[in-house]
Amino acid sequence: MAIALYPGSFKPPHRGHFNVVKQLATKNATGKEYSLDNYQEVGDEVLSGDYRTLNEIDKVVVFIGGGVRDNVDQVLSKEIWDTYYFKHLPSNVEIIAGDGNPMKEAKEYAKKYPEEKFYAITGIRGEEDYTDLKRLSTFKNLDNVTGVALTSLQDKKISATSLRKAALDGNIDSVQDFFPKELTGDEILKILDKLKQVIIAEMKAKQLESPLSKKIATQVEGVFNAWFDKEESVKDPLKEGSGGTPIAPMSAIKSSDRNKLDTLYHRLRNMIGDDFYKIIFNQDHIRIQLKGSGLNETLESESFDFTPHIASILEYMIDEGMNILPIPEVKLVRDEHNAKELFGKTAHYNPVEKEIVLYIEGRHPKDVLRSFAHEMIHHKQNLENRLNNISTTNTNEDDNLLELEKEAYLEGNITFRNWEDGIKNSKENLNEDSSYDKYEWLADELAEKYVTEFRENFEDLGNTKHHIEEFINKSGLSFELDVTLMFNDKVKDIDGQAYAIVDIEEEDDDYKEDDRIEVEIHVNPKIEKAYSVMQETLLQFLVHEMEHLKHHTDSLNRVEDEEIPEVNKIRSLINMGAIPAYTYRLLPREVAAAVKEFMAKAKSSGREFADIVHEELDKEGYNQEEKEAIVKAYRKELKRKNFNVTLQEQEQDNLTFYLDMDGVLADFDRRFTELAGQSPDDYKNEKGENAFWDFIDEKHKKVFWVGIPLMKGAKNLVNAVKDYNYQILTSPSIKKQSEEGKQEWIEKYKDLLFNGNIPKVEFKSSGKKHTVKTNLTKNDILIDDRSKNIDPWIENGGTGILYKNINQVLRDINNEITSYKVSGKE
Repeated sequence: MAIALYPGSFKPPHRGHFNVVKQLATKNATGKEYSLDNYQEVGDEVLSGDYRTLNEIDKVVVFIGGGVRDNVDQVLSKEIWDTYYFKHLPSNVEIIAGDGNPMKEAKEYAKKYPEEKFYAITGIRGEEDYTDLKRLSTFKNLDNVTGVALTSLQDKKISATSLRKAALDGNIDSVQDFFPKELTGDEILKILDKLKQVIIAEMKAKQLESPLSKKIATQVEGVFNAWFDKEESVKDPLKEGSGGTPIAPMSAIKSSDRNKLDTLYHRLRNMIGDDFYKIIFNQDHIRIQLKGSGLNETLESESFDFTPHIASILEYMIDEGMNILPIPEVKLVRDEHNAKELFGKTAHYNPVEKEIVLYIEGRHPKDVLRSFAHEMIHHKQNLENRLNNISTTNTNEDDNLLELEKEAYLEGNITFRNWEDGIKNSKENLNEDSSYDKYEWLADELAEKYVTEFRENFEDLGNTKHHIEEFINKSGLSFELDVTLMFNDKVKDIDGQAYAIVDIEEEDDDYKEDDRIEVEIHVNPKIEKAYSVMQETLLQFLVHEMEHLKHHTDSLNRVEDEEIPEVNKIRSLINMGAIPAYTYRLLPREVAAAVKEFMAKAKSSGREFADIVHEELDKEGYNQEEKEAIVKAYRKELKRKNFNVTLQEQEQDNLTFYLDMDGVLADFDRRFTELAGQSPDDYKNEKGENAFWDFIDEKHKKVFWVGIPLMKGAKNLVNAVKDYNYQILTSPSIKKQSEEGKQEWIEKYKDLLFNGNIPKVEFKSSGKKHTVKTNLTKNDILIDDRSKNIDPWIENGGTGILYKNINQVLRDINNEITSYKVSGKE
């Protein structure tokens, strides 16, 4: 069966709506299928007469939106459909009044019947209706729904505005044009009797307290009173169909005032969100209160979301190589009686059920998380079979229990402190304002949540795709969010796109869609730190698109005094190829969104804002002139917004040396031989790769790395490059302690090797060093003792020097510097 979905506000339904439904139901409608990729082209074709008759439609379902528009509510709209229109339509028409957005209702309907074929109908009268065709994005993940652009040229002049104008003119013949020709004059008068109060209320609500506006409103009321005999109308306004819902509300508040309250209610929800407050609309008043059952409840225990922080601690412990798998169950308990007790419980671990219980009532979230870290050490002890012989909870009675508790307190607290410091440092950037604003916090929270869900689905179930649809109403923003995250080994590293979709509001639109953000990200699972890359990219996309919602003049989330008019003409010229593509980056909205996006990335990664900007522009392949124009626009935006951020010019074509540590500056082989009594190669051949790394990371830990001696000639090598840009680029082992050890080694040789100035240090896995920079050039020179690192470096555009001995390396460095000087770059 082929079913036409026709969602709309229908406040009120008019002749155009009726004719669309009737033509669809009788297989006489004309239109053409379209997708989000070709909606403009299809729109042009349909308006020029290139369409077909849709004779395959078997059923039509009309979805009436909730809410109030022009003082007409859903109840009145449905009553007009059911009582007056329905009997003039074929039997294959169904009218549904949903709970809210009619597009969502239509989507849910299509999801319920996956075997059926659906057509999402959108009528277009001119190019101004093309944006309505983009509403098809609501159905983008349903394979059984196709968009159809429907012609409705004959009804182009029919609108709610035309009804109001005809009413004002007092011309009953003009008013009749608003309604289906199938209706009798008596039926039209009865509908008008129902509509007269809402039209009058609308005119009065728009008064500006001027004599002219008052005169207009009075004139409208007089026109309606001239049409209807009041007494007869009140006695029997309806004799057929419905029970006749009263037009005027039964409460003391006027409908116009209720409409104002409704507007205020939605503005309050958008402004303060519903994280901590309940905003209740009670017909004639709005009440705002703290969430929870009473005023004495603590805000932290009621509203704090522990889940992402607990997940972050678990991820940290796993990264540190701690034996905590499988992860225990975690329960949060609110117990007011326990909270009042001096020696009340804070947390406990059940070794049989592998369950942690956290008591959160009246406690600071940080204290709760510290308790969680403590109990996780008990979980680790349990997995190591060290809790089997414990028969008491009193540490004075069991020395073994006392030792276990000491371990939990010590290791738990240190683990929590290290995790906390890591979180703080990752958000820190000394060269700019490092604090997230409320929108960036929301983007960060959502990115962490969705990527964590993706990771769990992939690792537990093998799912390479995770799709999320959620309505977001937090931090002063309210929008539909559609996110798709995928592992895709066909992309080089990462690929993705994001859109902010805003329904352009026109006076005669059937309804206004919620703002919407759509994101799709593909990540190659083989890249280093794939989950982190996915999360950082999602954070960037969300921040960028949220900014668009704030700046768009038609957005429901627009921020006063921050609206930025769109330059549609320039966008059109860019799309036509009439002006350079990079001009897109100079559009005011794009500049504002990009600056916030790059600031968020700098804060989350701890990197320089300027480095982020230049890296992104290099990645896009802009030439120097284009980059300078874009950077200039970004600087103006930074100044306009008073952001405490600097954006200096990118240094051009300077030599940069990347120095490996082990085997270049640090004599790894000598250190290993001294400790093991045999060379690394002999040890691996005899005992295997795993035993080799266990000897380093498990037996000697960080001390191994700190104690590595200098390579012969290391000082001469550093002196050879010290007048140019240089940094350390080294590969750590799988244990984080190797990074810590290498950092301490660099500090140890700060004066002897680096002349008192510690260089920048980057860690990249072996074979991945070429990813330290997006676009390597011949002036990026890697000095490394492994071909595994040198070869891909050269393949990606850099210059590689394979370390064999100090004399050979010094000669090669001198040759590169000489060539650089001869080229005139110095």
